[in-house]
Amino acid sequence: MNKKDKGPAPLKPQPKSEPRMTRMAAAGGISVIGGSIPRPSASSAQSAAEKSCPKNKNLGLSSITPTLRKLLTTLSSLPDQASRRNYIDCHPRVVCPAIVEQIADAVREDVRVDVIRAMALSEVAVVIAEELHDDESVARALRAKGNVLWVKGQCKRAVRLLERAVGLFQKAGNWSEVGRTLSTSIQPLALLGEYERALSAAGRAGEIFKQTGEDLRLARLEINIANVLHRRGHLADALARYERAYKQLLPYKDTEGIGVALHNMAVCLIS
Repeated sequence: MNKKDKGPAPLKPQPKSEPRMTRMAAAGGISVIGGSIPRPSASSAQSAAEKSCPKNKNLGLSSITPTLRKLLTTLSSLPDQASRRNYIDCHPRVVCPAIVEQIADAVREDVRVDVIRAMALSEVAVVIAEELHDDESVARALRAKGNVLWVKGQCKRAVRLLERAVGLFQKAGNWSEVGRTLSTSIQPLALLGEYERALSAAGRAGEIFKQTGEDLRLARLEINIANVLHRRGHLADALARYERAYKQLLPYKDTEGIGVALHNMAVCLIS
């Protein structure tokens, strides 16, 4: 160490992105289960605004058009609320549920590698969703923003947004999304030390996934519950949950989930 009285040199900030390991560092060494989507190709933003939202069609991941990436790049570069609203006024066809869903999916991917971009996209998703006056769209946008906020360490704000999203999905009768959002809220609640609330959210999510027959989500939920137990110091219980998740994920060939389960099992064993 060259400067003994100043201690170790701090890590240099990364202005354009935050590393994917942010989630693992925030979780105290354990990895947090997440989701990812294929990234689309680029074309013109105007074309995306006009083509990506056909009437009466809810675009799935397989329907990502080559123009969407350019649209996302344009939306992520809008610096403030005024510019976002101005863009929407000039391109009204972006105001549709499918665009909100696609932006939310992009946020889920980008938060792993570029938190600044993910935050910008989540902000514009909220603006578009509010223009729609559609409960599910607003809920998706709020969940996306909440997901970014907890990665940034703003867990209280994240939990508030996720709770609002749960209420809106529930109002819309979309119970699968209620379960997903409750599952998303587990980690920020745990980081706040709200372990009972985190486990309560996990219990509600588990009941929903059982009723909707979403066994893969149930398996992934085991990892989130185990993470809470690990943070509480209940290593044996956490290890048992990770092992259960690992076995349940194997038939689905869920490489991400399997990798997270194995990593966290190793963390428990060396703790």
